[in-house]
Amino acid sequence: MKIYHSVGSHFFGVIGNHLIHEGDPRDLSEFDQLIDSLVADARLLGHEEALRMTYAHLLSKPDYDIDRFFVLGLWEDDTVLRQLLEHFYRRGWPDAPWPLKWEDYADVELVGAPGPTWAPRTHRWGPDAPPSVAEREKKR
Repeated sequence: MKIYHSVGSHFFGVIGNHLIHEGDPRDLSEFDQLIDSLVADARLLGHEEALRMTYAHLLSKPDYDIDRFFVLGLWEDDTVLRQLLEHFYRRGWPDAPWPLKWEDYADVELVGAPGPTWAPRTHRWGPDAPPSVAEREKKR
């Protein structure tokens, strides 16, 4: 399954922005309301499963450089980001399997999106994904 890298970085970027401006959280639950909102947005736009699969793919491989994936470049040790991404995943999809196994997500391939920008409303979540919200609205 090919998923655009931008799906994961777009939704987590809101949290990354918070980390840049506010620093590391005292308690991960500070992000619960934001996580709920981001997952609801992804669901509404038809990107929820692609988002879940992206984060599961990242978390299932313990040596994956989370900081590098999100292109933040702020931490030499990505422990805080990994904890936050794990919290995001477990909060967003409480019924999803845990712990994650790499074998279950090894077929996920994160690829570059076509064009210079990617936006969840106007773009598909992957090259073989169903039409985006904007594409569906044009057909009406």
